[in-house]
Amino acid sequence: MTRLKFPQISAENLTSMLTLLILCVQVVLLVLLSTRVGRLERVLANLAWENNAPSTPVVVERIPDERGQVRGPDDAQVTIVEFSDFECPYCADAVPVIKGILEKYPTQVRFVYRHFPLTDIHANAFRVGEAAECAGEQGSFWEFHDVVFDNQAALDGGSLEQYIVMIGLDTNQFNSCMTSGRARKAIEEDLADGHKYGVTGTPTIFVNNIMLFGISELELAVQEALTKQNE
Repeated sequence: MTRLKFPQISAENLTSMLTLLILCVQVVLLVLLSTRVGRLERVLANLAWENNAPSTPVVVERIPDERGQVRGPDDAQVTIVEFSDFECPYCADAVPVIKGILEKYPTQVRFVYRHFPLTDIHANAFRVGEAAECAGEQGSFWEFHDVVFDNQAALDGGSLEQYIVMIGLDTNQFNSCMTSGRARKAIEEDLADGHKYGVTGTPTIFVNNIMLFGISELELAVQEALTKQNE
């Protein structure tokens, strides 16, 4: 009778294989956990909106566009201002909605992006906001904005360096901006203005001087604002 011969595995190799298997399992579990956390944050954001949304629209004294990164014509009839956080998953959901509105109303609507990093829950948000402002100094804010929201799960320092290279920024100029404090000052100004206008979470969106909680009513609010302007 012929006996099957199995390869001999040393204790050292077996330990290495088991260690590798455990690491693979841990990576899978971390990915699953990250997905569930993102879903939970979306649910909590929706609940917060439902609980905090006032029964009547909140009207502020002016359009909160003192500064920010702008898309759309300066003479647009309607201005959308978003106070946003690059690490907020609900803000990522707002990106295609706002892009769709800008495409639908290219001459009637302009969009102003302002920073409101929630540093208590998003450790990378402030730093990413600074990087976005520095990209803006080279005329590439929106390219950086889009890359970050498309890769929101990877916002560590190494990933940001890859995005900088990806969109073709001058790294020396970028690094000089990051160390100068100019970008930090811009974000601090946005935070201060956000608090002044009653912003408490992200995304908080204004259509002209009317505050919205979330994005579900955004297009309707834009249509109503356009109608009002044309009366």
